[in-house]
Amino acid sequence: LAGWWCTNYPTVVRNEADAVLVGQSMIDQGYLRLMGRGSQFQSRSNAYYQWKKPALEFQSDDEYDSDDEPLGRRSVHLGRAAMTYERAQREADQASQIYRDSVIHAELVRTDLEEQLINYLDTMEVWELNRLINIKTTLGEYARIHKLPVQAELAIGDRLEVYEESLKPQQDIQWTIEHYGTGRFTPRPIIFRPFGLSPAEYQVFGVSLDEQLLVSHKDIPLLPAKALSLIRKGSMDLAHEDQYKIWTTRALLRNIHDMRNMINRGSRVTLKTLRRFDLHVVANVLVLYFLELPTPLCPEELQGPLRALYSSTSEKSTAETLETIRGLLSGVSYVHIKTLQMLFYTLSEQVKGDDDAKARKAFISEVSQRLGPVILRGKDIVGVSVSRVPQIFAADLIEHYDELLAGIETRRPFKPNARPAKSEATNEEAHLSQGLANALISGTSSNMPTSASTVVDAVATMAKSPSGKAAIASRASLDVPANESKRSS
Repeated sequence: LAGWWCTNYPTVVRNEADAVLVGQSMIDQGYLRLMGRGSQFQSRSNAYYQWKKPALEFQSDDEYDSDDEPLGRRSVHLGRAAMTYERAQREADQASQIYRDSVIHAELVRTDLEEQLINYLDTMEVWELNRLINIKTTLGEYARIHKLPVQAELAIGDRLEVYEESLKPQQDIQWTIEHYGTGRFTPRPIIFRPFGLSPAEYQVFGVSLDEQLLVSHKDIPLLPAKALSLIRKGSMDLAHEDQYKIWTTRALLRNIHDMRNMINRGSRVTLKTLRRFDLHVVANVLVLYFLELPTPLCPEELQGPLRALYSSTSEKSTAETLETIRGLLSGVSYVHIKTLQMLFYTLSEQVKGDDDAKARKAFISEVSQRLGPVILRGKDIVGVSVSRVPQIFAADLIEHYDELLAGIETRRPFKPNARPAKSEATNEEAHLSQGLANALISGTSSNMPTSASTVVDAVATMAKSPSGKAAIASRASLDVPANESKRSS
């Protein structure tokens, strides 16, 4: 056996050690039996082996392709092969469904863990804040007590009063977070990636904007388009103070995850689903959506030029600075620049017409501090960033929307709904597979030899027909990204 394998399969079995491995694998899989004691394959002249039943059945399957066998028996074998293919297809679909359910379960476990961590950190922050407030109160009472007695203790009271005034709980807790924190909240969603289809057809969060644009009939992906439209319509009759609360109110992470899990079940996002939640929850979910994008709204390449630009200018951006930033933004991809325009158009419209300059400035500062690190961030975030460039950049986009984002025109790389839906793709695959099976069966019924050439001829025949071209083209459009398909075409 070892010599025969080395002679007939020199590329696979290169030496006697490879032959021993092949023989041992066949013994382990139940194809060979050692005539004697033991279960180790040995390449010796006095070692005898016997073929077991699975090997004989496997050999008989190979003989089905013989030209000497009657055609009637070969058609029966082809029927068995078709049944085997259907069973394999069914098992593959079941495995894909189990895989998708596992991804959903893992995503739920991850979000639940994040909720518990956030609740724990919020509790610790409240306790630390209470501790600092209690220290401040105690020192204040102690200082007032020591002011009453003799003049010698007045100095102690003065020093304690100075120390008590130097304690600022809000700033101290912020310093503690920045000094001992390990980084910003950066969730990493788990993506379901089916074979041959885009993840955007199964979920919304964590999928790149370019893939989501493939299943969107609007200029931007459906979730930001619907959410921003709902916020604009819902806040139209509200006062400026209430409009500001939509973006500044922090919702509970559990409420955010409830809405996220409800809409993260497919590519369709409707206003009917979003209206079931409060506007501030919708705004928080939108921030989480931008935070979970694999690529931020502003590409990573803009960080260096923006940092250099803002470091060389004063706190107030000049007209030259705004013109330079607009030039940088004009090079951003279609879906990213359209999403930026829609987001900051909504924010800029809410601050217009507000006569309270103090409240408007406070809102711009707070919302830019929250959105800046979300839209302008690096791939790997290590430690707590103290750079104010993202915050200043976001504030400029709100205050100077007309100068920075309005009027930037880019062309959509493809038409809406250019890709077929997953159900259509599945039907086309089934049609292609059925056509191949019919071609094989028809080949055997017309006294043609059943071999690899028959399959090739069947595929070539289908490729020449209009329906076959459409099926193969639609399949290719699913497997090849938009930019690669443009190159291949």
